[in-house]
Amino acid sequence: MVSTAATPASDLEQQVSRSALVDALLQRRSRRFAKGLHLNGGPLAYASAEQPQPLTQGEEAALAFAACGVTGYALGDLPYQAGEVPETGGGNIMTHFIGRTVPSADALHDVTMFVLNDGGTWLLKRPQDFPRGDIPGLVEAARARQFLALYERSRVPIADRRLEIPRQPPFVPAFNRWSANQPGTTYFVPVAECTALYINVL
Repeated sequence: MVSTAATPASDLEQQVSRSALVDALLQRRSRRFAKGLHLNGGPLAYASAEQPQPLTQGEEAALAFAACGVTGYALGDLPYQAGEVPETGGGNIMTHFIGRTVPSADALHDVTMFVLNDGGTWLLKRPQDFPRGDIPGLVEAARARQFLALYERSRVPIADRRLEIPRQPPFVPAFNRWSANQPGTTYFVPVAECTALYINVL
């Protein structure tokens, strides 16, 4: 017989259930319909009566940090010598010891983020694109939640206008053409260059 009585939750379980992270997971939804957009076709066709409303630079900065911000130092908790277990070393596969909000195998930081909006197009620097001496200041600014200052330090201008992305797969799926990279929007384009990862593994 299986008991249906609830087992009392531990203190840790109660803390987890009340955490902001769980709230964020429960309420996470993708909302694509922005002011100024037009959704064509079918029973859900709709055109916004509002003018496009771009993000503020501070809002954009917070999203950019979430996408690829420098957060601190990587733990590097790997075996660097084999010790008593043969062939278990290999911690030297770590290429950097800096952490980011975006995962990175071997801390290669091979994802480069581009930001496109009505004002232009920018590349956001990766940790290795900064002078080494700048990293402690970046970490300190991140921990102080100074996202706008970090954003301004990270952006490298590429164009003074919104660059167009090819509007067909694999660049833009057909179902996203109506909303992707439209006037008034901010478009984040991550580009992953995996060559260094495979060389590092080999």
